[in-house]
Amino acid sequence: MRQVLSVEQVAFKLNRSASWFYANRRRLESDGFPQPIAILHGYDELAVDMWLDRQNKGGYTNCKSDEREALDYRKAVSLRIARLSQV
Repeated sequence: MRQVLSVEQVAFKLNRSASWFYANRRRLESDGFPQPIAILHGYDELAVDMWLDRQNKGGYTNCKSDEREALDYRKAVSLRIARLSQV
């Protein structure tokens, strides 16, 4: 489920303080970090997670082991479907 994150929650995901995030927000945004949703005064959690994954070259961020397994399973199924469609 998608959620809107506060600055404090975003900073937690980045393993930084809120003051660090405020001080570095423009630099992060210039590197593609998502901008806040103006009307909601927060950040789209999925967009933040996707940005983190891109920084980590597709690695897992803040995923529990069962979530990783689910992602791996979905990836394996997608690859199998792609191979079947090539036949």
